[in-house]
Amino acid sequence: MAVSERTRRLWWMAYAALMICWSLNAYGLVFSWLKEGTLFARKLDGKPCVLDFVLYYEAAQLGTAARNSGVNIYDPKVQTEAVARLTAPVVPELPFFMQYPPLFFALCVPFAFFPLVWSWLLWSIAGVTSLLISIWALSGRHRQRCGLLIAASAALASYPVWLTVELGQTSLFLVASLSMFWLLLKEKRYFEAGLASFLLMVKVQYLPFLLLAALVLGRLRFAAGALVALVCAVLVSVLVLGWENCMEWPRVIFHAETTAQFGGVSPEHQQNIRGILTLLFRADTSGGRTTALLSFALACLAVAYLWTKPYAVLCTRTVWAFQICATVTLLTMLVFSLHTHIQDYSLLVIPALWLWKATDDPILVNRRQSKILRSLILAFPVLSWIFYLLRFVPAHSLQPFAMFALALLLRLLVVFWVPSKRSTA
Repeated sequence: MAVSERTRRLWWMAYAALMICWSLNAYGLVFSWLKEGTLFARKLDGKPCVLDFVLYYEAAQLGTAARNSGVNIYDPKVQTEAVARLTAPVVPELPFFMQYPPLFFALCVPFAFFPLVWSWLLWSIAGVTSLLISIWALSGRHRQRCGLLIAASAALASYPVWLTVELGQTSLFLVASLSMFWLLLKEKRYFEAGLASFLLMVKVQYLPFLLLAALVLGRLRFAAGALVALVCAVLVSVLVLGWENCMEWPRVIFHAETTAQFGGVSPEHQQNIRGILTLLFRADTSGGRTTALLSFALACLAVAYLWTKPYAVLCTRTVWAFQICATVTLLTMLVFSLHTHIQDYSLLVIPALWLWKATDDPILVNRRQSKILRSLILAFPVLSWIFYLLRFVPAHSLQPFAMFALALLLRLLVVFWVPSKRSTA
């Protein structure tokens, strides 16, 4: 039986109201911690918990100190002492190690001019604002207020976005940077897309997937823009931090990723192939890391291939070919990257918006396929909190966010790629 337009509107209003009410309660909890003075460092189940933003504030202070006194910003002892001053009397279990590239330290410097609380507030406001602007930009020309409200409320209600705000993580800025990157590629402004890769250099673990896709599409024009962005990133880093600090990063990054001496890596919590293998083997073994590295390399090659013949074939079937291939690339990136945490699943905002529009095409997908994909999109904000609760289930051996992304990725390949392959037979 067909659902009336009035009933449909009531359902959408109820969904948006649920997301808004949940968000108000969830973010209210964060601000209650802020008011109590326990947001940045507290004990959970007897274990110390230190927010990521404390490390970023430390990065801002070290970036300022590097310019004035030439301190080694990648010295574990220096970083540990800086964090201890900010978190006292709470002492982290393990010394944290900032693995971010020198550019990140340089970009954080302005936040050192404000107290810790005000820096977190400014950081959070900027992150949420960038998320909302991204939703507006990704929605395209035919924007509707109701649709924007639903998309924004669902995104803010999801656990990865909430966690990003609570931790003071960088993921919402990554959503904005990646949105700009994809939109410029879509409009065939390849040189500008290369310039936009400047902001993506903060999360180097995702760059291989993105650069390969962009190089296949934009070739020399994109490469020229990316080269300019790289030169600018190096110049900014050297001018702010000094050449010695910039040369130190490549040497220490591998050690930080493969040792258990420092906090912040946590392979057992990573939502990717590496995290799945760590749970299966009950340790971050060398065999697991090798398998994850091999799957990462194969996934990069698969992404490069995707943007050749499969993309060209899909372009003959639908105007949504770019958005679909960008979605497949993004999901592959999250699942097969060597360093993916829950907060990075804030990036699912991008495929959610684009897939919702793509499923409007009755020629591309049938009604049943459209319902399945849209149901997954609508359910994710609620599912994401259920995924969070699974961590409290004894002896669970799943990385639910990675499994969700992998299931969605396989579903997309069946729905979009397999039919296009058959059509060429």
